Amino acid sequence: MAHSSDSVPLLTLDTRGEADMLCAVLAANGFRAVVQEKTIPRLSTYVLRVAAEDAVEAAEFLRDQLDRSEADDGRERCLACDAELPADQDDCPECGWTYADS
Repeated sequence: MAHSSDSVPLLTLDTRGEADMLCAVLAANGFRAVVQEKTIPRLSTYVLRVAAEDAVEAAEFLRDQLDRSEADDGRERCLACDAELPADQDDCPECGWTYADS
């Protein structure tokens, strides 16, 4: 989905890696999403945009994913499959998803 009038901003993020990761999680779950870079001199931010008709559902989905990414006992959870992430690994042992910037 290219940036167009049929997409709306969902989140503004400070790093490209974080924006790409959330975009990939949305895309893997059926949402049309893109990352748009906004640059002013010496500063870039990244806008996660979604299809206008998906905006409410995508926002709720992402909020739920982020809420459950940390278990009640404080352990990290995979945003893609909800498996427990070992403290010493960047990749999910179940699905391969990663927090690491590529």
